Amino acid sequence: MKPSATKASLVSDLREVASRVEELLRASADGSSENIVRTRALAEQSLAQARRRLEAAQRRRAGHARTVIRSTDRYVRDHPWMLMATVAGLSFLFGLLIRRR
Repeated sequence: MKPSATKASLVSDLREVASRVEELLRASADGSSENIVRTRALAEQSLAQARRRLEAAQRRRAGHARTVIRSTDRYVRDHPWMLMATVAGLSFLFGLLIRRR
């Protein structure tokens, strides 16, 4: 699933939860216990669905982060001198910028 689709899905779920909570508040002002129970059940379902999707998105992000970390670690271990040259170059540029101020 694309990140934008996941984000849109999560936003939609959160809006649904907010809508259900608003209904629950209105129903509680109404005083009808049947209406409150029904609305509360719907709100709980919406919240559970939003949590499941959020947890799934979090697992996907964590998996992606682990993949990126492994790739970076592998690159650094395979090319240590390239990393040292890059750090030295960036340090030199940073030193030049600081010296001008």
